[in-house]
Parts: sequence; C-alpha cells; structure tokens
Amino acid sequence: MDDLTPHKARRRAAFVAVVALLGPHLLLAQTGALKGVVTAADTHAPVGGACVSLAPPSCAVLTDAHGVYFVRGVPAGAATVTVTASGSEPARDTVTVADGQTVTLDVALAPGPLLLSSIVVTATRSPTEAERVATTMDVLTAQLV
Repeated sequence: MDDLTPHKARRRAAFVAVVALLGPHLLLAQTGALKGVVTAADTHAPVGGACVSLAPPSCAVLTDAHGVYFVRGVPAGAATVTVTASGSEPARDTVTVADGQTVTLDVALAPGPLLLSSIVVTATRSPTEAERVATTMDVLTAQLV
C-alpha cells in the first residue's frame, strides 16, 4: 500500500464520497421514458395488446386494455418505435429522448390485413385394430381437411 499524507487521504476520501453519492444519480439521469396510447385510426378505439417495440435498445411492451403503454429506462438519444397489432398496418416513428424526460407518442394504427402465421399439423399412425384403441379415433383424408 502506498504512503498517503493526511492531505491526500482526505482528498481521496472526499472523491470516493462524491462518487458514491452522485454516481447512482448520474446513471439514472442518462435514461428517459416513453408513453402513449395506441388507437385504431378509423374508429379511434383503443387497441389493447398492441406490441410497442424500441430499437435501440431492443425491447418491447404490450398495451393494456385501454391502449396505454409505458416504457422506462429508454437510453437518452434517438430510438425507432414500431407498433404492430393484428389486423392493422405497422406504424414506425422516431423519437428523441433526453435525460430524465418522458416522451409521449400516441399512435393511430391504420386497418390492414389480418395475417396470422400458418399452422402445420403432422401426424403418423401405425396400423392398430379398432378394438385395441382406448379412445375414439377419426381419420380425415386430405380432401376433408
């Protein structure tokens, strides 16, 4: 350990105290928040369950039943916001968040196609006598499906 004069020791202790007291505050001040309401453009009704995503950072939240969302801890600077919901066109916008600021971004989603991911059903069967099967079974041909 190096030899510290009383003066250097006091200066070092004061520096450590300042960093300990202000450090968390300085870290918290480098982020902001984003809030808003997502509605349908044609009916102005709130859109519950819409996905609001930000980049950067890569994060996403869902709106509540009233279309309201809130994102904490958004890094200061520019972020791209993308809002998606089933049956609506995606909406994109850019916001700039300042230290300690809460930015409001209300989004009205235009109607769009109702696209769902495809469902693939596969099955295999081995020949079994009907009397040996414990449950009722129906076999659907490709034409019936």
